[in-house]
Amino acid sequence: MRFLFCFAFLFSISAHARIYINVGAPENIKKSIIALSEFRLKAETSDKKSLSIGEKMTERLNKNLKFSSYFNVLSSKAFIENPNLLEPVPYLKNSKGFRWQNWKLSGADFLFFADYSISDENLLIDVYFYNVNSQKRILKKNYKGAQFQSLKIIDKISNDIVKKLSGREGIFETKIIAVRSMDSVKKEIFVMDWNGERKKRITYHRSIVLSPSWSTKGSQIVYSAFMYNKKIKTRVAALFLYNFKTNKAKVLSAERGANLGSEFFPQDRELLVTLGRGRGQLDIFKFNLRTFKLFPLTQGPRGVINVEPSIHNRNRRVAFSSDRNGKTMIYTMNSRGRDLKQLTYAGHYNSNPDWHPYKNEIVFSGMSQGRMDLFKISSQGTGLKRLTSLRRDNGSWANCESPSFSPDGRFVVFSSDISGTYQLYIMNLDDLSIERITFDRHNYKSPKWSPYL
Repeated sequence: MRFLFCFAFLFSISAHARIYINVGAPENIKKSIIALSEFRLKAETSDKKSLSIGEKMTERLNKNLKFSSYFNVLSSKAFIENPNLLEPVPYLKNSKGFRWQNWKLSGADFLFFADYSISDENLLIDVYFYNVNSQKRILKKNYKGAQFQSLKIIDKISNDIVKKLSGREGIFETKIIAVRSMDSVKKEIFVMDWNGERKKRITYHRSIVLSPSWSTKGSQIVYSAFMYNKKIKTRVAALFLYNFKTNKAKVLSAERGANLGSEFFPQDRELLVTLGRGRGQLDIFKFNLRTFKLFPLTQGPRGVINVEPSIHNRNRRVAFSSDRNGKTMIYTMNSRGRDLKQLTYAGHYNSNPDWHPYKNEIVFSGMSQGRMDLFKISSQGTGLKRLTSLRRDNGSWANCESPSFSPDGRFVVFSSDISGTYQLYIMNLDDLSIERITFDRHNYKSPKWSPYL
């Protein structure tokens, strides 16, 4: 469900740069228009099942490219030529090919063709993608896979199109992790595709699980879960490392107190961890995954909480939340715990900072007018901007929490109770349009978007 109409990036036909969409352009300008032909089955005879696969692939590609916000999909009513009756090459190369002028008159900036065949449950797709304005082919590629993987292949095609045009990877093969309620108390971690599909439970602690975070390579996650420590004979919030290759989790730290809020350093050799050492104090440490040695980045003041560290993958500056000045605000420091700067001053509770993967910007949750909303701010503490202001069906204000950037920096996933339970939503930062991606009776919290996988 979209709450706002979409605008996006300016179309460019710079042949020299070989980049056709300017990802650095200002917001709210014209999208490029793409004409999508239907996926055509190459077979002497056809059956309903084979034709249905083509229909689903067409629908998926249409949805993906619209969601990317780079494109408006041209209505078939505007087509001067019927692409299903044409060869996927220009007229000059084949008398049955398409004519550039007809597609330009139709209003298309780009033109897409795809033929597919099925043999022994295997799928072969031939893709042709053209820039109408420059009259050049941008992409010609064969895709192969099992028949049941047809939609995954479409996600790959979508990524290839976005990368060819913008120079950046698309998000269509990324994933999201989140904490999901199992009952009124227990919570576990689930992983899902970027659009909320194919959910899979990955933890089985049968307790409360908190604060998952991806490794920079996407092969592991770190999180906290309550467990009973036999050595000290008490329950603790322990730190765990989960490996997607082995599907196993191991304990990293189960010291007395809290072991919370971790994030991987670039290269995945160290973690930022939040540890409680008594007297209500929480501090951020650098944790070496090979030696298990700790290096303190914050040291109080006494009784203060320093939590939720997030590190920029380029300049390695650390953002975190702290109540050291009486109110919980967002701060930054370097990776040695020095050069401390307070970024936010508004309100009385700001939390969950997350760095933009390319820019020196942070998104975070902030309490405003009795509710949690999402905000964006520069690393210099300037340009504060509210991103959400949503109401439930009954007219009351909804809470929006825990934003996490997509790896291309163009979207954020977050949790909101707009439906009554906390579900996951994705915001397009170009136009602040929002789509819901989970639809059930559970509560989803602390979502984290994966790196490119």
